[in-house]
Amino acid sequence: ADSLGLPVCAARRERLQITWVDRWWEVTLRKVQRSGPVFVKLGQWAATRPDLIPEDICHNLGRLHDATEPHTLEHTHKVLREAFREPWFRTFLIEPESIGSGCIAQVYRGRMFIPSSTSSSAKPTATTGLVKLGTRLQRLCAGCSGSTGTQCIQVAVKVVHPQVRRAVQVDLKVLDHLAGFSSFVGMDRLGLPLMLQQFSAFLKAQTDLRTEAQNLRRLKQQFCSRDNSIVIPEVFDQWVSRDVLVMSFEEGEPLNTLLEDPKGMEVERLEAWRILVDSFWAMVFRHRFVHGDLHPGNILWRQPPDGSPVQLVLLDCGLVIDLSGDAGEDLSMMVKAFLTKSEEEVASLLIKLSERVGGSAED
Repeated sequence: ADSLGLPVCAARRERLQITWVDRWWEVTLRKVQRSGPVFVKLGQWAATRPDLIPEDICHNLGRLHDATEPHTLEHTHKVLREAFREPWFRTFLIEPESIGSGCIAQVYRGRMFIPSSTSSSAKPTATTGLVKLGTRLQRLCAGCSGSTGTQCIQVAVKVVHPQVRRAVQVDLKVLDHLAGFSSFVGMDRLGLPLMLQQFSAFLKAQTDLRTEAQNLRRLKQQFCSRDNSIVIPEVFDQWVSRDVLVMSFEEGEPLNTLLEDPKGMEVERLEAWRILVDSFWAMVFRHRFVHGDLHPGNILWRQPPDGSPVQLVLLDCGLVIDLSGDAGEDLSMMVKAFLTKSEEEVASLLIKLSERVGGSAED
């Protein structure tokens, strides 16, 4: 019954409960976002582990993949002005609203004006709306007599959030204290201090978009000899700085929309899984250079209009794992042992390899 003693129907009670739970998650996720990039990353990781965490919690944490709080357009313009010597708006324009915001940076959709002779994998777009406005502004700012000899392509402009590096440093200090406490209470055998040290190095690298640009180039080179099943955005080298990265805009839908679709699309779903698994093992064992942040928010899928097989677009390549040298050899050795050796031999090899990173047989 309600506060007046009247009966409350089951449907209304369910609506009240759903509303309360949704509001609670909204507040919780907002608190996580404002706690800093490190805690957002940890939440994103937790969202991909339904084997360890209840599925409903993973589902709600999954909203952290692409729905973190964006910064203002004024900050974006300020960063663009400071990042490049020449006025950026002579070459490209961005839409006022971002299309995605992560814990490190957010992305805008834009239009870039380049000479028709410039080679690019991006496709020209129709000169309408924002493009027409851009053409007029380009004439005014650059003194162009017209749009002859110029083509317009879609680009994605990634801009780092304000104060993100300072926030990362503060968050990592908190985690460092937690690692020290875990060592004090005897939990160092779990490898927590080493894990946090590696996590710190990975996250700091993501705050410099020049690192992501370098990773994009290398990944694109890795997959250029394969079929067109994996798409890596093209980097525009002239428009790369520590805080800004301009790359080709790649159309697609989040991978979850395909994997969770209960109706049809079975052939496309199986093909997407095949591409993802094959490309991952190719990165690990052939190229030894692995995209280290392949959660569903960083993978798009699309069906080419010509009826070709499904394509997957890999985004947000700031976090990669370089397995060249001993690390890659050790991993190959372990996988081979799991497939061909006895349990005792696998255990012996694990102990031997753990000693290289400070472990011991007792651990």
